[in-house]
Amino acid sequence: MPETAAQKALREFREKKASEANKSKPSKGPSTASGQVNQGNWKNSELIPYEMKDAYGPKGVQLLNGYRAKYGLPPISEKATEAEIKSAAGEMQKAAIATNPELVKDYMINKSHQPNKKLQDILPAGYPKTQAGLQKAIADGKITADDAKAAYNDDQFWYRGLITNRKKLSKEDYEKQMQVPGAVKQGDKQYWNDPTQPYIYNEYYMDEDKPQTPAAAVQTPVTPMPGAEVAQNPLIPQYYNFPDEPFVQDIMKQANARRNFYSIPDEMAWGAKASPHLMDYVLRSPERALAANTEGFNMGAQQLGTFGGRNVLSSQLSQLSGKHAANAADILSQVEGQNVGTTNQAYGVNADILNRFGMMDADQATSQYYDQLNMNRAKQSAKNKAWGEWTDAEVQGIDNQVNAYNINTLNPEYGIYGSTGGKIYRTGYDRGPIKPTQPGQDMTQAYLKLKEQLPDASEETLLMMLGLKK
Repeated sequence: MPETAAQKALREFREKKASEANKSKPSKGPSTASGQVNQGNWKNSELIPYEMKDAYGPKGVQLLNGYRAKYGLPPISEKATEAEIKSAAGEMQKAAIATNPELVKDYMINKSHQPNKKLQDILPAGYPKTQAGLQKAIADGKITADDAKAAYNDDQFWYRGLITNRKKLSKEDYEKQMQVPGAVKQGDKQYWNDPTQPYIYNEYYMDEDKPQTPAAAVQTPVTPMPGAEVAQNPLIPQYYNFPDEPFVQDIMKQANARRNFYSIPDEMAWGAKASPHLMDYVLRSPERALAANTEGFNMGAQQLGTFGGRNVLSSQLSQLSGKHAANAADILSQVEGQNVGTTNQAYGVNADILNRFGMMDADQATSQYYDQLNMNRAKQSAKNKAWGEWTDAEVQGIDNQVNAYNINTLNPEYGIYGSTGGKIYRTGYDRGPIKPTQPGQDMTQAYLKLKEQLPDASEETLLMMLGLKK
């Protein structure tokens, strides 16, 4: 397809910028012949030159976001501080170690221009702090290749980004490439370091690289997932790295809804229990009256013995004894009768107390039962409400995530990232300037339409989305 005027102007502008950058003073550290570090722009062959002082600025952030996108990490703001950039670089390096452990080892031992500070600190005395010194220390068993791999994660972003790339070759070129020494085996794949860009490891393939199905294998019918016909349609543009994340706000709302649901307490109806106080009673004792009766008998017997003769004493004493016995019987009968009355009266009072207490206890138990029923109903009602709020929060979160994803597919150069609360960042995709799709439509109309779709976006952002500003 012939190059349009807009594409030609953009290409000449980039070539001019790259030429001016190549004339700048070389910086320290790994560089190209022009003194700048060249890093890939991920979606085209253009290289972005920048100096070390720019590594922790907007240019470095754009490049770092490209690396992070390769490892499925969200971008960071171009206004990030140096500390935030270093932290994001460290996160990218950890992902690189986890994804490409063998390539990281090869890069740190064989391809890096010199050991980084973490490696220099662990190199034993007597070994020069160079790649040759590092290689000799590993050969001598002083440090291990795993030490070199771990040292890759130093939170520094200047030249130690590492990515992989796939290149298609003809069968003849592919067979020649397989004879080139220096391949790094990782899993069931082989990679060759790019001689002009040491941070890139290439995997080569050809048209014949298609999985072969054994003749004896049974093909199980697969039901395509919804939307598969869209994803496989060559007429629909296929972009990459669309942000598809839940929003922080939705995560917080869902967490609060879960907390509300699980914090509903289990409560039991309760009432204070009363104890019955029964009547105490005291019974009369006959001892005192019997003692007085006996004392009277003794006094009468003594008088008879003093003043009466033997015959008088015998007859009177017999009469006195009978009187004494009759009095004792009367005393005992009287006291027993009084005690029976006292006991019966006390038993009647206590029976009334216990009857009243039993009725009160039954009434309280019945009341507590119905109170517990009402509390159970209130708890179930609260749980139903909390469950509904939780479900609404989950559904709203899915809707927001899907809506953001759909919006992101309309403007692949920029993405709404839910992990940042909905901020818009560049994705690293570059499809060039947007061309008018309707006769007579100019960039002003395109700008106004984009401004209507994204009212909160700045003028600079809109111009960049239209390809009118880099």
